[in-house]
Amino acid sequence: LMHALRRSPRARGGFIHIPYAPEQVRSRPGTPSMPIETVAAALRAAVHAALRADQDLRVTGGDTH
Repeated sequence: LMHALRRSPRARGGFIHIPYAPEQVRSRPGTPSMPIETVAAALRAAVHAALRADQDLRVTGGDTH
């Protein structure tokens, strides 16, 4: 994604990290998870907000370890 964005600086893009579904962590007590329905609702809201925004914020977030 970042490579493609460097080649096309006017392109809009981003990354959304989502947690495991509860079904994926049944054998891993304490591992964070979120119901798929909740993830889907959040992704719909994120896409809706991205489509409505006329200008992107130029910020960096997260860590690379």
